[in-house]
Amino acid sequence: MQPRLLVILKIQQHPTDILSIPEPPSLPTDPIILNLISIYLLYAITIKTQTTDKLEELSITINSPSTRSLLTWMPVLSTLPVKHIDSLLTRAYSALNKLCLSKPKTIPSSESLFIIRMYALRCLAHTSPGTIEANMFWNQSTRFAAAFVKSTPAKGEEQTTSMILHAYSELVNLAEKRSDRDTFIAVDEKGDGFTALCEHWVVFAKRVHMNFYPSYFSYQSIF
Repeated sequence: MQPRLLVILKIQQHPTDILSIPEPPSLPTDPIILNLISIYLLYAITIKTQTTDKLEELSITINSPSTRSLLTWMPVLSTLPVKHIDSLLTRAYSALNKLCLSKPKTIPSSESLFIIRMYALRCLAHTSPGTIEANMFWNQSTRFAAAFVKSTPAKGEEQTTSMILHAYSELVNLAEKRSDRDTFIAVDEKGDGFTALCEHWVVFAKRVHMNFYPSYFSYQSIF
């Protein structure tokens, strides 16, 4: 299906991975073409999660700026019916999350798992209001980060901290663009999930500060 889509979109560059459809000379507006692209990109993720044991390779590919995967295409695909988009994004999330919970033959690194899980959460962040529950979303974000920290050796703490801060920033930026942002990122009694993430975020911000003022902080004192 990918080669045929490339022809339809007049794309001469052939992608190195099934997850990607390069940017065409002119972005499509025809709903039929957009629907084909969206379905292909979802199936590409689903097939990839069902056929690979190399999560490191998947995390590198899905996180690469050169990979124009489902999330990269979202601004163009957003003109499609909301229910269709919500279905695509939740199914992509489920496939990626299921892969991370599986037991592949090759044990993946904690970094790879974190990258894939954050991609999955970014898929959910693009869904329409009411599709996902805000506290569940933010609670998963902090759980994934906590699991990443727990499996990180001391020599990798600086990189882990940087990755988590970047991931949190991406998620919040996406949440701020939602039409229900006032409730999705609420810090009142109903927004305990987002409040917990903010507290977690401060912990990692202190870690960065500690790198500049090591005499004032220690990793042990932060937790």
